[in-house]
Amino acid sequence: MSSSETRACTAASVVSRLVDVTESVVYQTTRPLEPVGLSLPQYHVLRILRDAQPDGLLVHEVGSRLVARAPNITRLVDKLETKAFVERSRSDSDRRTVRLAITADGLELLETLDGPMEAAVSRAMAPLSDDELDQLRRLLEQIDGTNPGTR
Repeated sequence: MSSSETRACTAASVVSRLVDVTESVVYQTTRPLEPVGLSLPQYHVLRILRDAQPDGLLVHEVGSRLVARAPNITRLVDKLETKAFVERSRSDSDRRTVRLAITADGLELLETLDGPMEAAVSRAMAPLSDDELDQLRRLLEQIDGTNPGTR
């Protein structure tokens, strides 16, 4: 086997393993959300909006801050608004501009989820030391082509 064939085989194996591990980590970290009927992207939207208090953010700003690309931020927000966890407001000067803010119910929900979510993430990452966790973050950023801290 040539070196390029060996690299391709190794890369395919790594990608397959990365997908398996990702599915496992997502499963572990979504379990605390199931009882309250939230998806992981919805949870991330709420966290982004909590950090943006009191002014909130424009819809496209929330979408750009999501770690995972959300193809339909409007649908995510619709579900959160139906549950009264977020509210929308339109600009008086430009009706196309929609600002999102987390509600008191959304803040209360996040407060109840903070501990369980932190524990779930800690369990998922427990096999790694702090240095290994930092190394993994850097490698994933390198694969993704992002700069540290841009997401």
